Amino acid sequence: MRLTQRQESTITRYLRDVSLHLEPGLSDRDRDMLLAKTQDRIYRRLEALNKPVVEDSDLERVLKSVGGTRDRVQKEQSEEPEHPAIWLGVCANLAERTGLRPWVIRCFAVLIGLATGPLALLVYLAGFAELYFTVPRARRPHVNLMRVVGLPTLAVLIAVALHVGTQYVIDLVLYGFKTYLRPEVPPLGEWDWLRPRAGKMLFSVIAFVVPLGMLSALPLARRWDHSLKRLMQAILCLYGIALSLGIALVITGLVLSIVRDFTT
Repeated sequence: MRLTQRQESTITRYLRDVSLHLEPGLSDRDRDMLLAKTQDRIYRRLEALNKPVVEDSDLERVLKSVGGTRDRVQKEQSEEPEHPAIWLGVCANLAERTGLRPWVIRCFAVLIGLATGPLALLVYLAGFAELYFTVPRARRPHVNLMRVVGLPTLAVLIAVALHVGTQYVIDLVLYGFKTYLRPEVPPLGEWDWLRPRAGKMLFSVIAFVVPLGMLSALPLARRWDHSLKRLMQAILCLYGIALSLGIALVITGLVLSIVRDFTT
């Protein structure tokens, strides 16, 4: 299917008119999703004509069938999508290719996710990338590349900062102990559980927050982007709490070693 520059401009003007009739309080992300859904509907109906070259009259009929701008806004804000997606529509697209039902693909995806953890999220992102670049440019959903790169980068920087800060705090506590109390730090045993595990904890946190950050920056359906962003933030908060607990246990072990000396 080929469209002339004039026809592309007509579609662009139509979408611009739709945008002008959207509610003023609508977020930029929701606005982009509604416009992308309207645009996708137009192109799918043009493709359904099965014509290598689309005539201007064909385009006019399609736009009329889609509806006037006010009608289109009301429908887009109230209707469910024709092919509802849970996240980005990767599983629904794969189901369409294989002939299976979407819920079957989604069940397999959940099982794979339980078995592989964040690796499944990376595979899902790769599936979206393949789907994104195979769709004609005019029908691609709006993706803010700065957010896709910036959110996971910020999450990694926060995790690394927490890790480095914790190491400095523990080193400072041990330095103060050796300087003002004893020349040698006693063996702390399980009280010092954090330091030998700190590297693995940092790697595990990064492995989860990077794909979650990338997903939360994409135009997910049903406002899942906000939920995944909150999940990423919750993981970072729990990581900070675990590090704080590790610091507190090191201090507790040092205090108990002093008390033990006074009681024996």
